[in-house]
Amino acid sequence: MAAHHEIHFEACIVDQLTDNGWLEGDHTHCDRQLALYPEDASNWAGGGSAS
Repeated sequence: MAAHHEIHFEACIVDQLTDNGWLEGDHTHCDRQLALYPEDASNWAGGGSAS
């Protein structure tokens, strides 16, 4: 029996979200200390440009 691998579960979640209109972000743009994407937060707050 194969061992469980979290990556398969994560990929399924990402597939479901992106299939339903969510945008997949680039992890290199994430501020890990703040746990968010600064550009997304700025856009949400009205201070950035939509891209």
